[in-house]
Formats: sequence, C-alpha cells, structure tokens
Amino acid sequence: MSTTELLKIGELSKQTDISIKTIRYYESLDLLHTNRRTDGQFRLFHPDMVTRLNFIKRLQSFGFSLNQIKTCLGVYDQGDLPCHEIQQQLIQQVADIETKINELTLLHSELNGILQRWREDPTQQTGTICPNLKI
Repeated sequence: MSTTELLKIGELSKQTDISIKTIRYYESLDLLHTNRRTDGQFRLFHPDMVTRLNFIKRLQSFGFSLNQIKTCLGVYDQGDLPCHEIQQQLIQQVADIETKINELTLLHSELNGILQRWREDPTQQTGTICPNLKI
C-alpha cells in the first residue's frame, strides 16, 4: 500500500471524530495498529482503522470496557468473527442493567416515601441532624 493511501493521525481523527490523544491512547493499548511512520515519524494508519475506531465507539456505547473491546478485537485479528464474545458481553450488560433498574426502583420508592412523610418545619431533636430522615 502506498503512503498516499495511508492516513495520518489527524486525518483519522477527523474521519472518526475521535481526538488525536484518544487515538494515541488506543494505540498504546494495542486497540489500533500503526501501519508505519513517515520520515518525520508521523503515524500512518491503514484506512481500515476508521472501521476499527467506529467499532470501538459502538461497543463503548454499549458499556463495554476497553479490555472487553480488546478481547473482541483480538479474536477478529486472529481471523475469526467476535460475534460470540460480543453476544456474551451484551447478555451480561442486559443482566447488569436489570439489576441497576431494580436497585433504582427500590431507591425511588424509598425516596418517595421519605418525601411523603416530610415535615417542612420539624422539631429539633438531640442527637439528630435531620429528623425527617430518621436514621
């Protein structure tokens, strides 16, 4: 591949709307691979890195950690599709979200109960910071 077909880091940043600093960070984590460098030591990336960065952004939007994403990309880099790994992570994400929803529902009910019993001008009590909370 000729150097003219490769992307400098700034071009990659513009095409993906990901900062240069983040791209360098991803490269340091081996999420991205530099194709080569110019004589001036500028990083050059294969155009496929645009797809790779968009994939990383998509998995991050699902709540995947960078380590989880690295595992998926590792499977892909070995020539296999990471669909099974992604499916397993999505199943776990759904379970985690359901747990959080249940916890937030309980908290919501508790806070509403406190607010329903709330007194605007409670009587000061020794050893109590806020009588409305009754700890």
